[in-house]
Amino acid sequence: MAEAKKLGVNVNNWLLTYDMGKYGTRYTYRAAWTFFGIGGNVLEDAFYPLALTDKDGNPLKGENNYTLTFEKGQWPPVHSLWSITMYDIEGYLVENTLNRYSRGDRSNMKPNKDGSLTIYIQNQSPGKDKESNWLPSPKTGPFKVALRLYAPKEEVLNKTWTPPAIILVKK
Repeated sequence: MAEAKKLGVNVNNWLLTYDMGKYGTRYTYRAAWTFFGIGGNVLEDAFYPLALTDKDGNPLKGENNYTLTFEKGQWPPVHSLWSITMYDIEGYLVENTLNRYSRGDRSNMKPNKDGSLTIYIQNQSPGKDKESNWLPSPKTGPFKVALRLYAPKEEVLNKTWTPPAIILVKK
């Protein structure tokens, strides 16, 4: 079962898996992935970073506010589409008043003036001017977020692009 715990590498407190769908005879590894996500596409088709902790390694909690900022030129590099989805710790979508479960390149988010993009991960609106970039979290308790990059570009495949850390916003 030790291999089952090695489902990827930790970069910026995102679990990054570069060998999804390429299990070979590693049956324990295949079983672990089936438990967490029932398979997945190979890296050339999709990349699935998963975060359960913030930049400092603390569990993501609904009681806190967080930001995820992609710097100018560092947005998820894809040929197709990308999104970030909110899940409770059990893996279910998080109910919220907007019925909003993800944000992505097709969500009409507003970039910052400098060309970066900030996503607000919290249980209450960050304000009307930032609401298009709001990914609602649960009111309380732990949660996780999953990035999905479909048809990732070369910088994902060669591991030169990684997602930035999720930052706790001090209240």
